[in-house]
Formats: sequence, C-alpha cells, structure tokens
Amino acid sequence: MRTWLQQTSAQAHSAQALVAAAQRLRRRRSLVFLISDFMFTLEQCRQILEPLRPHDVIPIVLDTQNLGRLPAWGLTFWHDAESGQKKMLFMRPSLLKQWQTRQAQQQKALTTLLQRYGLSPFRPGEQFRAPALARHLMER
Repeated sequence: MRTWLQQTSAQAHSAQALVAAAQRLRRRRSLVFLISDFMFTLEQCRQILEPLRPHDVIPIVLDTQNLGRLPAWGLTFWHDAESGQKKMLFMRPSLLKQWQTRQAQQQKALTTLLQRYGLSPFRPGEQFRAPALARHLMER
C-alpha cells in the first residue's frame, strides 16, 4: 500500500481528482474515507461514487463555510477551490439568505444522493471529535 501511494501522483484538480482516484482503486473491497466539503455538483458526486460501489465508503462532509459567521452587511472575499476563481461580494441580508437557502438545499440533496448509495454522511462540524466518528461508525 505504501509503495502504491508513493508511486501515485495527482493527475487532475478539483472534483475530477476524486473521480480519477476512485477509478484507480483496486477491485478488492476496501475501506474508503471520502473526505470533502462536497461543494461540487451532484453529477460530479455520482461520478465519484459509482466506481466506489464495491467498497465500504465513509463520506465525511467538511463544513468549510460557517454561514453563522458571514456578515449580513459588508464586503466579503471568496475563493472557489474548485474553479480557482476569486470574487469580492457586497454581502447584504437578502444575498446571505439566498446563500443559506442554497446551501441547505445542496446539503439535503447530497444526503439524499448518498443514501441512494447506501451511505450515511458524517458531518464533524467545525471541530473534529474522534468519539463522534467512532459512534457514527458503530451505528452504521
């Protein structure tokens, strides 16, 4: 395993790297921790999950956008890790509400998709707690 990991290099960026990694896994059933903020399209998520069907997958959904900390008013700077784009936005209550609504819809759709694959996402929140992960794993 160590040798295989040392010989492996990233050949893609963003969600495409996860697709490529999933396709490179061996056929033998393995334990796969899929750790991401899942801020890509549901179609990209399907492309990642399909080759992982034979494996025991633990999706860990990272919370990278703490919406409670966003200002209702003011300038905010955003960096999209998927596209590499940087944006400056003038935040206002209506835009914040739109963002929160879209995020909630995206998380619900993600959970539904993962459940279709028989997976239950683990969401550690802002701070990782090993006992919470252990409990999640035991409840599967």
